[in-house]
Amino acid sequence: MPIVLPAAPVAAVPPVVPVVLPAAPPVPRAARAAGARPGARPARARGPPRMGPEARAEALVDDGRGSRVEYLAGFLGPAEQAALFEALRSGAPWGREADACGPQQRLSCYLGDPGCVFWYVGLRLEPRPWCCGLEPLRRRLAEALGCPPLTACLLNNYEAGTGYIAPHSDEVRAHGPEKVVASVSLGGSRRFLLRARAGGVAEGEEGVDRVLEPGSVLVMRGETQTFWEHELPLEDPAPHRISLTFRSIVPGFEDALAAAAG
Repeated sequence: MPIVLPAAPVAAVPPVVPVVLPAAPPVPRAARAAGARPGARPARARGPPRMGPEARAEALVDDGRGSRVEYLAGFLGPAEQAALFEALRSGAPWGREADACGPQQRLSCYLGDPGCVFWYVGLRLEPRPWCCGLEPLRRRLAEALGCPPLTACLLNNYEAGTGYIAPHSDEVRAHGPEKVVASVSLGGSRRFLLRARAGGVAEGEEGVDRVLEPGSVLVMRGETQTFWEHELPLEDPAPHRISLTFRSIVPGFEDALAAAAG
């Protein structure tokens, strides 16, 4: 008699439930026109790079009395600084100021926000409007330095074979509490000397002897102008160089002083 085995139980197969993915959010009409894809992550806005690819920072002075000096090599890359040099050389509103000693050797011009009057070697400078791409540069520089807005810029054009600056300290009474002075170098390299003012040096402090390279930034903050003085010594031959000295001048400060003085 044949043996009949019981049939194996058949496992119940669960019904297939379709997976419904959530619909991608609608893409705004303006984004569709620009070629955005549904469901794609929005692109992050990218501002200009803070510094050039060769940028490096170095502290030169931090004397414990509020004086700070920093040197940023490569803030502007070689191509960028060269293009800016040419744009300013041919496009800035250069003039030759005359101070108590007569006409200055170098060409200069002063740009800035309205009301940012600057007293400089006995001259009262009224700012001209920003030009030649310097307005976005001043915002980029302030962001990189983490400082208050840079509201004005003194441009100095040291033509080849000419120009030097004797030892001095800058007037910073209108520069706000941080007293930021940031100088961008374009064109040729120049030697920069920084030394303690007479009676202001602490034991062990040394001066600074540094070559300012094209595309670099020299930053002086705090009480640097109180305790230190700087100069560009005479060089022979001297290369053609343009400096952009950005300042955190408080708008209306000098006018308020003049009004108070009567």
